[in-house]
Amino acid sequence: QILQLLGRFTSFILNGEDSMVAVASSLLGLQISVLDCLQKEVGTEYQSKAISSILQAMSSAPQNKSFELSSGQMMAQKALLKLFIVTFNTRNKNVAVFLPQVFALFEESIIPLSIHPSNSSELFPLFLNLVHVVFNMHWKYFTTSTVDNLTGGATASLIGGNVEGNMRPNLFAMESFGKRTIRISNAQRFHEIKLLMDVLHDAIISSDKTPSIVGLTVSLLRSLGRSVKLFKVEEFSASMKPKFISMLMEALLARHQPLLVDEISLLLFEMAESDMDNFFGIFLPGVINSLPMNDTLKEAVRVSWPSEKDSTSFC
Repeated sequence: QILQLLGRFTSFILNGEDSMVAVASSLLGLQISVLDCLQKEVGTEYQSKAISSILQAMSSAPQNKSFELSSGQMMAQKALLKLFIVTFNTRNKNVAVFLPQVFALFEESIIPLSIHPSNSSELFPLFLNLVHVVFNMHWKYFTTSTVDNLTGGATASLIGGNVEGNMRPNLFAMESFGKRTIRISNAQRFHEIKLLMDVLHDAIISSDKTPSIVGLTVSLLRSLGRSVKLFKVEEFSASMKPKFISMLMEALLARHQPLLVDEISLLLFEMAESDMDNFFGIFLPGVINSLPMNDTLKEAVRVSWPSEKDSTSFC
């Protein structure tokens, strides 16, 4: 009965009149609170059914063509984001199986609504929270891990949570015996990660985002660098990290966010620290050369940039 109500409330807030949408959103918020408090008691089977009910209701709802949300619609979108945050906040394959549908919703409606200037102050922080939950709870959905150079030349890999190969070690315990490599599982997972990374990149450099939102975005990226080793993922390092490093350097040099210089500097350091020689030899000269200033000023910037390779004096 609760699951039926969950689906009905979701359907109603996507289709009803504004005043009633606000009421239904409040009731949905109450259900979210109950689900959050009783997460261990209800179990992942209930959460899976809850996600299924929500997605079914959302897929049958007419697409909102306008990014300008009424107060009731804003309440509805916030309630739906909170519902996804709560239901995906568990490390279980029965929940992760719904992620492809959620990413379709990301592209169709969640991201466009969350980044729109009229909505971002209320929706974007919740979107960032959802991204944090999805990556931290379901990282194995996106990546494979391998440990090589083990004794005897053996190699083991962890794919989607299942160990495959000619050995079955605990990969985290085996890191001291060999190099651990993290890779994105396939082209579709790469597309999904890049979709979210592009949103985070644009949020930092965008002129219409407040310092608060930029700060939350920087904090999320730093958190992912620590918790899931995002900056060490091969595909991220090869195709996404250069774009981020260039953008962060430009943001610092242009004083794009003067209140967040320290936070942005730390993010830049943490992305660059795995290959400082490449940063100082290629990235820094390249960005400085692209600046709209004469050669004398470019040389002054190059000389004034600290050459120390520690976080306290990096920028």
